[in-house]
Amino acid sequence: MSEQEKARKVRENRITVLFYENNQIYSARKLHHLLQQEGIIASIRTISADMKRLQLRCCYVKKWREKQAKSTEETLMNEIKADQP
Repeated sequence: MSEQEKARKVRENRITVLFYENNQIYSARKLHHLLQQEGIIASIRTISADMKRLQLRCCYVKKWREKQAKSTEETLMNEIKADQP
C-alpha cells in the first residue's frame, strides 16, 4: 500500500467519524476546517470527493418560518395578468 493510499484511508476514516459525530450536518467546508485543526492537510475538493466516494451527504434543517398570506388584491391582479395575452 502506497503512502497516498494510507493517507487517503486515514483521511476518509476521520471524515466519516467527524461527519457522524456532528449529526450528519457538516459539509466539506466544515470538515476541512476540523481536519486542518487536527493537522490533516487536504483541499476542500479532495474532502468533497472523499465524501462522494463514501456516499456521505450533509442535510441541513432549515428554520421554519411562517409564510405571510398574500392579500386578495395581489392574487386578483396576478390572475388578471395571467389571463391577458
